[in-house]
Amino acid sequence: MDRMEKLRPESNEDLVNFSALNRAFHERLFAVSKREMMCNLLSNLQNSAERYVRMGAGLVSDLSEAHKEHRLIFDAFARGDAEDAGRKSRIH
Repeated sequence: MDRMEKLRPESNEDLVNFSALNRAFHERLFAVSKREMMCNLLSNLQNSAERYVRMGAGLVSDLSEAHKEHRLIFDAFARGDAEDAGRKSRIH
């Protein structure tokens, strides 16, 4: 989370790093379910969407909204509040 929150969208290197960190963040959330088929499906969807995530990140002047959403999801997850984590994920 901390590394992701320091990234700047005006840096091409940071956009690549954002994409990788964003993917890792979401994969960790998926992995907790221990549903292998669902995790594989979500991984395939991420593969298809990755270029669009990177393009979208490059179009914004800052990533603060994405960072805020990720932080809210992470905090709910860390508290063990699955309902709130799910609600925040749907908003995200």
